[in-house]
Amino acid sequence: TEVPDPYYGGDNGFEQVLDLVEAASMGLLKTIKQTHL
Repeated sequence: TEVPDPYYGGDNGFEQVLDLVEAASMGLLKTIKQTHL
C-alpha cells in the first residue's frame, strides 16, 4: 500500500497516514519478533 501525501487531505489525510504507518510498524515489529526472538 502506498502512503498518500497527507498535505492535501486536511486533518483526515494526516489521520489516514498515521493509521497506515502505525499498522505497518506493528506488522514489522511482529515479524521481527517472530523471526529473531
